[in-house]
Amino acid sequence: PGRLEELHSKMAAANRLGRYRIEMVSVNANLVKGEDTIRMLSEIGVVFFGIGMESLSDRVLKMFKKDVVKFSHIESVVKAAAKLKVTMFGTLVFGFPGETFADIGDSIARLDYLRSFNGFLSDGSYVCQPLPGSALWARAYEKGLVSLDMDFSTLRIDCDSRFLTSQWHYGNEENVPRKDL
Repeated sequence: PGRLEELHSKMAAANRLGRYRIEMVSVNANLVKGEDTIRMLSEIGVVFFGIGMESLSDRVLKMFKKDVVKFSHIESVVKAAAKLKVTMFGTLVFGFPGETFADIGDSIARLDYLRSFNGFLSDGSYVCQPLPGSALWARAYEKGLVSLDMDFSTLRIDCDSRFLTSQWHYGNEENVPRKDL
């Protein structure tokens, strides 16, 4: 908090606003201070920005974003960006442990709603998978479902369906089987 304001202030004082083109930045939706944040990003030269939404289901956000990021934060950022005509994007992750088909349906319905705002793009979705160093990895490691000697060449973190044909661990088989995801 405060770094963007400081950068913007220094660039304004040095007459540098609008002299650079920054293709993309990522921001946390809960840290965006409405239109002011988006205006400052635009003035320093950001062409478009993204937020990692992960989910649009309140229940899943509460579990995995620890109730710090809420749908209301995401919605507010999308509305502010649309009002200022700044293009933004967001990505979703499906298959969090404990996520249900109802949660996935909630996210998709809310994604359709967010897409109704001009300038909001959803550039894809990902499958939740444990990566070394994450809490999901630690949980899967304890269960013997992953190891450091796995074939990492089969890891697919692309925003496409290749993950579904890999043997990489997917931690939500009990609620949303891989074949149904």
